[in-house]
Order: sequence, then C-alpha cells, then structure tokens
Amino acid sequence: MINGAFMQDLPGYGFSSRSRFPYHYPTSIVSDVQDWFHQKLYRWFEKRGLLMNPENNLIMAHSLGAYLMCLYAAKYPDHFKKIIMCSPAGVCHSNLNKKLGNTRIPWWYTKLWDRNISPFSLVRNASQLGSKITSGWTYSRFSKVLSEGTPLSVQQFEALHRYAYSIFNQPGSGEYLLSFVLRCGGSPRISLEDQIFKDCNNGIYQSNCEWLWMYGETDWMDITGGFRVSDMLNRYSNKERSHVCIVPNSGHHLYFDNYNYFNEVLINEMKSM
Repeated sequence: MINGAFMQDLPGYGFSSRSRFPYHYPTSIVSDVQDWFHQKLYRWFEKRGLLMNPENNLIMAHSLGAYLMCLYAAKYPDHFKKIIMCSPAGVCHSNLNKKLGNTRIPWWYTKLWDRNISPFSLVRNASQLGSKITSGWTYSRFSKVLSEGTPLSVQQFEALHRYAYSIFNQPGSGEYLLSFVLRCGGSPRISLEDQIFKDCNNGIYQSNCEWLWMYGETDWMDITGGFRVSDMLNRYSNKERSHVCIVPNSGHHLYFDNYNYFNEVLINEMKSM
C-alpha cells in the first residue's frame, strides 16, 4: 500500500534552506562532510515517522543525491525496504568520460574546482548576466521541450529557466560537497565500489533492502559500475536483491528525457512493495 510520497531537495540544494556549509576542501575530513548531510536526512526521516515502519520505505535518489543515499544506507542499512539509484554519481572509477572526449578541462577550472569554488558562483557574481549564463545551460538541457513547438511547451521552458536561475542564484551551501566527492570532470575521489561494495562484511549486505540501479541509454555515468555493484549485492547476500534497468532514449536526466518509461518503472516498483 502506498501511504504517501515525499519529494525532498538535499540540504543546501534546490529550495531547501541554505545553512552555512562549515567545511573546506581539502582540509576538512570527508566523513565529517558526509555526516553533515546524513544527520539532516536522519532527522527529516525521523520527524516524519518514516523510521517507525522502515519496511514500507522506498527511497529514490538521483546523481549526487544517490551517492549520498548509498552511503546513508551503508550507515543505516535497515531504514529502507527498497532503494532506487537513478544515474548515481561516484559508483566507480571510469574512463567513460575519456571515451566521450570530455577530458580537455582548462587547468584554471580544475584549480577553482579543487579550491571548492562552485560553478554556481559564476551565476551569483554575474549580476544581471547571471540569467543569461543560466539560459545557455537551460537551452542546452531543456531544448527538447521547445522542440514541441506549442504555446504550452514555451511556458514550460520559461518556467524551467526561472526555476533553474532562482536556485542557482541562492547562497552557496550543499553544492560545496561536489569538490569532496568528485574530481573536476566527474570521476569520484573515492568510489562507492571501493568504499562500500568491495567490503563483503559491510552491513549493507546483512539487510533485506532491495536495490534498483537505473541509467539512461546515453548516460554519461558509467553503467558498468552499476552492473558490478549490483552483482556484488546479489553474490555477497546470497540472494537476488538487486538489478539494473536501462531507460531508452534518455541520458543523465532519465526522469525527464523519457518520463513515460521512467514513471512506469517507478510505479511498478512501488506496487511491488
């Protein structure tokens, strides 16, 4: 039975409150940074009574959020019945970006990244040009909406742009996690595969939580890592509790690129609880 659905922005992201981020890369300890997020998530789950009957909980997380929730599940392996990892960041070390030709990153951009200077600060410090900078990203990302050529699609595109600009222009907070988790270019500093799944004694293998790893057909996240950790979950647990799903005609934002297919998978996963 589906009792309710909650949609939550990560702490310091989207329209969540922008608490001061108290850590700095590379001097701060990574586990302290992770705990900063996990403590807030734990309190959120607890206040809504979601930890009283964890066998009813399905959590779905995307990209960097999926990375954090995987670490959360390793810390609290019995909080969820099912976890859906949507195009998760940081699963494995990969040369996929190299194959795609995305390795020519300016040296100065890497320096800024390693000094924990957020890309969103360009928008915040550009005054009126911030909206124009955002519009370039918005058009690149959501041009599919405009291609429909209807008055409604134009309204939807404009709404997406306003939303993106409004959150990019918020004070920096949770976004500073990026430098701790990923190298400039998207490769993880410490992969989930190494940090969690290669340890067959990790508590994640003693839980009954089921896993679904979802990737877009043209995803820039490396699906081979998803297949490997899914196989580890099944082998080390001695039961089938994890599988991988590829969403056709979609990329990293699979929930948007092919929402009909994505929603059907999600509904079926909810019904199977």
